[in-house]
Amino acid sequence: MHYLGRALTLAAALCLLGAPYRAEAAPTASTGRTYFQGNFNAAFTPNLALSILPATRYEYTRTPGESTGHYQDEFFVGPTVNYAFGDFTLKGSLWYYLTSSYAPSGNTRTQNVELIPTLEYRTGPWRFSERLMFHNILHSTAYKTSTERNGYSLALRSLTQVRRALSPEWGVSAAVEPFLGLVEDGEAPVNNSGGFWGEGLRLNRIYLGFDWRAAPNLTVAPQYIMETVHSDDEGVMAVHHYLYVTLSYTLVLY
Repeated sequence: MHYLGRALTLAAALCLLGAPYRAEAAPTASTGRTYFQGNFNAAFTPNLALSILPATRYEYTRTPGESTGHYQDEFFVGPTVNYAFGDFTLKGSLWYYLTSSYAPSGNTRTQNVELIPTLEYRTGPWRFSERLMFHNILHSTAYKTSTERNGYSLALRSLTQVRRALSPEWGVSAAVEPFLGLVEDGEAPVNNSGGFWGEGLRLNRIYLGFDWRAAPNLTVAPQYIMETVHSDDEGVMAVHHYLYVTLSYTLVLY
């Protein structure tokens, strides 16, 4: 419990770090959602794996308004490499990313490429990591013409995480992750919910949860996410509350 108290104190500190990203304006919507993701890896060598990550999202409550139900599916696939040197580990992933979003106004799909460098540092029971996800949007069916559908925008997701091992099987973690639009498409209108992103702060997430190593190659990680949606003109437009559960499995082939 002593270690758990320390971890929760650190989590609170991370939440405070996330506070500057949240605007003062009152949110116009609040939701309750689930987000389930698989993280499956086929390891060909100690340094090279093929990663496959399917995911689905569901909205149960929305205030004001009606919940949207099953509103999005995701699929990532691509290689991941990692190299350890001393207390540090450097990882790199290049993934194809497909999203399918469902709404009464119509369904949309986006095709993206994710470039993801990650640096981890371990000391005793602590692990500190910084993951940069360069989110390259290349195609979106949210638009009517082919000129608008085929374009380019770039966003950066910067995930700063701290984890403390409580035992060989259990750990607690906290993280903050702002989503920043860096490059806007020159042809298509900005559509941050299913198209090409605009510049500036678009989302911010705060994570708090734990993980359980159920078997040597199998881990379950339930987390709470508070996600704020930002607009340049209106400040915080919505606050989404997620139960986020990740199931990770590695198949060792060497």
